[in-house]
Amino acid sequence: MKSVNDIMTQNPVSVEEGMTIMNVISKLKDNRISQVPVVSGKRYVGMLGYREILRRKSISINARVGNMAVTSSTLSPSDSIEAALRKLKQSGNNAIPVVEKDHLVGIVSRSDILKNIEEFGGMENMKIMDIIIEDPFLVKESEDAEKALEIMRSQDSSELPVVDDLGRITGIIRFNEISDIDYRGEFAKLRFGQLSSGDMEKGIICGSIKENPVYALESENILDARDTLIESKLHSLPVCTKDLRVIGIITIDDILNTIPSEKSDDGIMLNISGLGTGDSDLYDIIYFLTDKFTQRVTKVAGLNNGTLNIHVMKHHSQGRTKYSIRTRFAAKRTNMTISDHDWNFGKCLSRIFETYEKRLKKDMNKD
Repeated sequence: MKSVNDIMTQNPVSVEEGMTIMNVISKLKDNRISQVPVVSGKRYVGMLGYREILRRKSISINARVGNMAVTSSTLSPSDSIEAALRKLKQSGNNAIPVVEKDHLVGIVSRSDILKNIEEFGGMENMKIMDIIIEDPFLVKESEDAEKALEIMRSQDSSELPVVDDLGRITGIIRFNEISDIDYRGEFAKLRFGQLSSGDMEKGIICGSIKENPVYALESENILDARDTLIESKLHSLPVCTKDLRVIGIITIDDILNTIPSEKSDDGIMLNISGLGTGDSDLYDIIYFLTDKFTQRVTKVAGLNNGTLNIHVMKHHSQGRTKYSIRTRFAAKRTNMTISDHDWNFGKCLSRIFETYEKRLKKDMNKD
């Protein structure tokens, strides 16, 4: 199996800790990347990307990179590609810096793993429809760009499909195109604060800033989708019917999550999105129910490791909150997606886990 040294990008794009956030946005946009290492000279400091920027409702254009950089796991050039994949899954980051004697010498991204996915074997016959995420988030050409920005914030996503009124794909919109709305032109007029919710320049519609459509057909296999993702530098790819109606998406994470870990003690990796720092009660419910669920599936189906993604959306109406929960469970060759909604968060998540257990038992009986 290849090592990190074999697959890493050497001399990666980086930013100095004294630079401003605007410099970072420019680097990310120009290089079509979602994260960038922060350095002090050659010494590695941390990582910064769209995720950290999107989570802030507003930010000063003069904010310094070093104040926002987040610490991350690191790799050494001698580590295996399997170790790199494991750290990417555990960290939730899109890339892991490669460090030698505290100096940044390279970077390994999820795309780098994707390019070398044949190293793990068993992917040749897998179809897109085996791991597709149905009912994806979309924006229409006529909708305001601010809506696309809010969806990207809630999904930790850097791109969205754009469709016409019939649901047919017409383009892709990237976060960097939305951010460019507010800082193109003269530097004296820059107002990055306009990326705050409700403050974006009105009248900018998604159809005016979309790129040409990039998609996969539902009949294609995973390796076809892999090639398109890499060539277009996308993190998610719309899946379409022959008449170009969008029926789902497939992401780099979905593909990488089909690769089982070689270590049986990794456990099931839980990824939660859509919740904020004020949702500690919902986090508690998720952790409690997930712990019980993983214990049961380990006993029933022998699944000792895998990935469980839980995304929560809250809909407020007349002083009450209704919860929509989207989940994906991937372990060994198991890839399932279940969504549900309810006024009671715990009941909603419990039903989802019960459905997973029923499906797993049914699959085991087939075998």
